[in-house]
Order: sequence, then C-alpha cells, then structure tokens
Amino acid sequence: MCELVTKWKSIVSYIRPFSGVSLLVVSKNVPVESIDLLYRNGQVHFGENRVQDLFEKAHSLSPDIKWHFIGHLQTNKCSLLLRVPNLHMLESLDSMDLALKLSDLISRDPARSLFVLIQVNTSLKPTQFGIDYRQFDIILALVKAVLNSQGLVFTGLMTIGDDTGECFDRLVSIRDKLAESSPECKLLCDQDKFVLSMGMSSDYQLAISKGSTQIRIGSLIFK
Repeated sequence: MCELVTKWKSIVSYIRPFSGVSLLVVSKNVPVESIDLLYRNGQVHFGENRVQDLFEKAHSLSPDIKWHFIGHLQTNKCSLLLRVPNLHMLESLDSMDLALKLSDLISRDPARSLFVLIQVNTSLKPTQFGIDYRQFDIILALVKAVLNSQGLVFTGLMTIGDDTGECFDRLVSIRDKLAESSPECKLLCDQDKFVLSMGMSSDYQLAISKGSTQIRIGSLIFK
C-alpha cells in the first residue's frame, strides 16, 4: 500500500469512533492522479480553494466525486463555479452580495441546488475571510437570506482555527445562538446533518473534541 493511502487511512481510522465526524480531503495543488487514487480507495469528498483548478479537476475525474469549494469566492467567479460538475458544497459564503449572486444564477435552473456553509472569522486575523464572529446580527441576516433564497441550502458553519480551541468554541456558540433565534433555525441546528466544518491538519483532533462534524485535511495526507 502506498504512503498516500496509508496516511489517509490513518485519519479515517482516527475519526471512525467519533459519530458524525466526516473527512474532507483538501486537494489543492495535488495532481489528479493522487485524487483518483484516494477516490478509488473510498474517499468521495474533496475540497479545492481555486475555482479554475476545481473546474479543471472536476472535468478530469469521476463524476461521482463530491466537490467542495473552500476558498474565498469572488462574485465574478460564481458562474464558473456553478459549472463545476457535481459541485456539492460551498463552504465559504461570507456576504449578502455573494448569496444574492449565487441565488440568482441557481434560480435559472429550478432543479439545481447547492449546499452552503457560512464562513465565520473566529480568530479576527485580517488575513482570513469570513464574517466577524462578534457580528451575530450579520450572520443571522445571511442565514435568513439563504433560507429564503432559491437554490441555496443552509447546511452549517465553517471557520479556520488558531490552534488554541477558542475559535472552535466561538463557532459552537454561534450555532447555539442561531438555534435560539427562531424555531426554523433551531430545527436546522439540532439536526445531525448540521455541519460544523472546523479543524485542519494541525488541529483536527482538538476541533473534534470541541464538536467539529467535518475536518479539512490536506498536508497531513499529501506531504
């Protein structure tokens, strides 16, 4: 068994005892051959952070792969993103303008829908995107806009941590506040399928202990 598959299986084995935790393999800057190898071993969900790379890889690989976009999305890239075959989820929704643009494009195809996570900046680092975690009213307004949109399906929250665990606590707190905001939000937040995407190669174990339901792992597998 090659080293790549061994590393991947090690993470899969680690998360298996944790009910409800899934693995998103971050495949940015990774050749399609490596992605295909993991897919043939059972990995279905892959994440990319550049629209053009995602578009090209999705056209080169199995249509059964479920693609997640995890990078910062500009409104002028929305059309190309929505042309990605088997696009499963956008994990970085962070503005009303972006939500409106995506909803407008998706609504032209009544059969189309896209799962979305709202990205929250819980570390307040200026280099990171996402809504300031202290601006709960803005987060709530965006959640409501997605719920009232055509084609967008609010599925959860995403953040990038700072290795201390405090960022993860903040995201969990936002989920809890959303659950208290309305009966509709409570129903969504209480569901087993509600996603808290937090934890990467350096802090995924800590994130799981804080309540993550999806970890995003790249370098730990590919380097």
